Amino acid sequence: MAFDYSYAFSSYLDESFDMRQAGLFAVGGLIAQGPALYELNRKWEKLCKDHGIGYFKASECERGKGEFRKYVRVEGSPTPEEKQVVSAISEQFIRLILSEQVVGHGITINQSEFYTAIKDPAFKVILHDSPYRLAYDLAMIQCAWMMKTLQKDLIETSLFGTRTKNPHVSFVCDEHEEHSPLANVAYRELKQSNPEAEQYMASYSYADEKKLPVLQAADAIVYIVRRSSKVGLGLWPGDFPPEFKLLEQGHRMGLIQHAGKINFENMVKVQKPGQPYDLSDIMEHVFHADIKFKS
Repeated sequence: MAFDYSYAFSSYLDESFDMRQAGLFAVGGLIAQGPALYELNRKWEKLCKDHGIGYFKASECERGKGEFRKYVRVEGSPTPEEKQVVSAISEQFIRLILSEQVVGHGITINQSEFYTAIKDPAFKVILHDSPYRLAYDLAMIQCAWMMKTLQKDLIETSLFGTRTKNPHVSFVCDEHEEHSPLANVAYRELKQSNPEAEQYMASYSYADEKKLPVLQAADAIVYIVRRSSKVGLGLWPGDFPPEFKLLEQGHRMGLIQHAGKINFENMVKVQKPGQPYDLSDIMEHVFHADIKFKS
């Protein structure tokens, strides 16, 4: 189909996951139009230079590793005082997201339930060896659903600063040594298996997050999605991360969904081995999505 790119959105996607096949595997990031993405990219790059770091990575910032090693005495073990320093830096980057018309989103997969499920060969042939492909496919269909919702709302309401009747989204994902070589084929197959979603899905590409500031912002958001979802699902004690509260209060966290045992069982009932995922039922659901912006 022909696209009017004056009405194009882009979704920048990254993953964040817990180790040892436990906790959550999250895929998500941000969605926005070109002008907002340009400004976020510019401001993010400048803030990195101001702090003398080559790139921002949320997990490294929290733990005082990598580019943030210089803020702690012992790498990976920040003291309470050092945690306050790196937390303040993290908040500066999150506030850049608040300054632009950018929305965060994400999908989480229960890793314990996933890896338990694929012990059964009938599940493994459908779900594969890791949650990676399923999580990315769900996140992209989630974006298509958001475009469908915008299409309905934009008839009478201005969201994202535009009144287009035909919104669509392109995807930029972080490079992955194992999955990126096959990603374009997998993306085309996903669209073919989901014809309703396909009309809202444009191009696909991938890039190195260390070289693309807006992908670093996606990394920051998906890290927050995973951590806040662990709290919300009762997998992690304590309160929601302050970064999540900032994004939520600023109406910059659009839609977070979760997949677990029941979802895997339903997929195995309807999916055929070796076929791309048919996730068309998602397009028919009604989800609460906080994707409006204050004027």
